[in-house]
Amino acid sequence: MPDSIDVLFLVPPIKPILRPLDVIFPFYKHSKPTENLIPLQLGPLSIAAYLRQDGFSCQYIDLCHFKGNSTLSETVINHLKKYNPSIVGLTSYTSNFNATLKVIDIIKEIDPNILVCVGGPHVTFLDRYSIEESNYKIDVVVRGEGEKIMRDIVYYYLKGLPLEENVRGITTKMKRMPDQKLLSNEELGNLPPMAFDLIPKKERKNIIYIPLNATRGCSYRCTFCTNPHFWGHKIRFRDPEKVIEEILIAEALFPKRMIEFTDTILPFKLTHFEKLVNLYEKLIHTPITMALTRANLTDNKRMQLMKTLLKEKGYIVIGVENGNPKILELMNKPSWEEQLQALKNVKKLGITAIPSWIVGFCGENLSTMTHNLEKIEYLNKKELVSSIVLFIWIPIPGSLPFQNPKKYGVKIHTYNWDFYDRAVFPPPYSLFDPISGEITLTNMQIWAYYLSMIFLQTKWSRKRKSLKRGDISINHFMKAICKNLNLLFFSPAGESDITIYEDLFSQYKDLFNHFQPLKKGPKKELITCH
Repeated sequence: MPDSIDVLFLVPPIKPILRPLDVIFPFYKHSKPTENLIPLQLGPLSIAAYLRQDGFSCQYIDLCHFKGNSTLSETVINHLKKYNPSIVGLTSYTSNFNATLKVIDIIKEIDPNILVCVGGPHVTFLDRYSIEESNYKIDVVVRGEGEKIMRDIVYYYLKGLPLEENVRGITTKMKRMPDQKLLSNEELGNLPPMAFDLIPKKERKNIIYIPLNATRGCSYRCTFCTNPHFWGHKIRFRDPEKVIEEILIAEALFPKRMIEFTDTILPFKLTHFEKLVNLYEKLIHTPITMALTRANLTDNKRMQLMKTLLKEKGYIVIGVENGNPKILELMNKPSWEEQLQALKNVKKLGITAIPSWIVGFCGENLSTMTHNLEKIEYLNKKELVSSIVLFIWIPIPGSLPFQNPKKYGVKIHTYNWDFYDRAVFPPPYSLFDPISGEITLTNMQIWAYYLSMIFLQTKWSRKRKSLKRGDISINHFMKAICKNLNLLFFSPAGESDITIYEDLFSQYKDLFNHFQPLKKGPKKELITCH
């Protein structure tokens, strides 16, 4: 190993709070309670491969999932001493941005001369504000697609040349440069396979979760989503042979693996999808755990190909998102009739469907809450779904409601990014009627709405006997929060030096007391807030 490297990629930690995994992350059913699952971050792994192609040295450390026996500070310091990087790159999402700031504090305290670059959706849309939030310890924000931008940063920085005069697509303390052009289809097709070999050998014995993309971008304009804005409202298609090459590398490196296609519009271009599936069927032996699609892309031809991809073991996630026609219209999603027909088409072909569902979106109220509970009950009774992936809607930076909350009836209570998690905390906002100004759902009502949906879906999962003993129930979740204060920390190990949320502890305790009658099993009635 060299005395120093050019770039060390760090994945910041998140709070390790238990979740009701049987509902939120159904793919956990494939693992045992004793097994550790490590999800790979494809952004830094793709950028690392791109940099190494030009001769730059890189390493990748996941502070959230790689096993550690030290505090966060000790872990970061040990890696800085071991690799002595010139540049540290961090990928940040909204919910882990505070943790990103803590990691940056540690880096700068140890060596102020390390160039700290941060990329990802959160800083792309809040570039200047993120630099300010870091007390100007973030040196460079990488906006949008990172391969070409990071290559230019590394090249010019190591030559001692000013980034503000040479690199597009960055924001620094001094200047915001013009956007960098996206990779062309040809450039995208020529990207090297992701740097899976950077995963330490001791971590490869775990289950490696690999979220692949066969496309980049999205042409749809769902109101809650930032994907089109991040990728420039364009769809680009990767060479299917390159995608298959990456899967073959993953099969060789990771004995226990789960592969998912996270493209929201994977079967969009039929000829591209058909080529991918045909190559997969010929060369790959690993079943695809999960693939995503939209209701308007579930015709028989596409779904027959999808069935081949899933090898009758995986499942398809259709972005249904809501059961109320007005909310679906506000989301810019297909109508409820289209969503229902899509689920029927999938069932007819024998594909397991697990739709995604967003709770507490703009325009929701007590009526839509009841409506959605009824729709989930209906879909389960008709056996059109195996489970449902439930999320609390979060007004993330880059989305239209975040940019104009008053227009969409969103009253944001806090910009503490730790609360911008889709499944763990009461949401950081309440909803109001934009015309009357009256509150339609408080944040605690949305939280109770979310738990009600989980209880209802858990009831149906138990009826189907699809829950295993190792699954984490909602009551286990609530008990763990109240009894173990360590679960209010985030850290790569058991001990933390970041933050404890004592105010949240009291909120969870009150909620747990409220739900005590549900100990013996979920009830049918709607849960309401006091």
